[in-house]
Amino acid sequence: MPPAAGKASNTVTAVRVPEGVEGPALNKMMRTEYNTVLAGGQGALTGKIFRIGHLGLVTQEDLQACFDALEQALPRVGFSPSGGGRSMRRVPRRPGLYLTPRPAGT
Repeated sequence: MPPAAGKASNTVTAVRVPEGVEGPALNKMMRTEYNTVLAGGQGALTGKIFRIGHLGLVTQEDLQACFDALEQALPRVGFSPSGGGRSMRRVPRRPGLYLTPRPAGT
């Protein structure tokens, strides 16, 4: 979801739940089958968005694991990309994207 100017967060990303997908079912599958916790929307956005947190000790690999899990889970909960949807396989590093390295052994 594109944020309003000046309202973007560098600690969480909100993603619109695709048409035909039940947000709570996706969140449950991600948690129970992929060991990945997504936060649901709140208030008027309940069931309409899910949130990916990236505050603290989050690495590029952590984010990629989340995207890989989403790529596998979404079709299982009813998502069907139209127009040759883009794969989430590669997450390019962007200038300004700072991730805290995970300490060795954690």
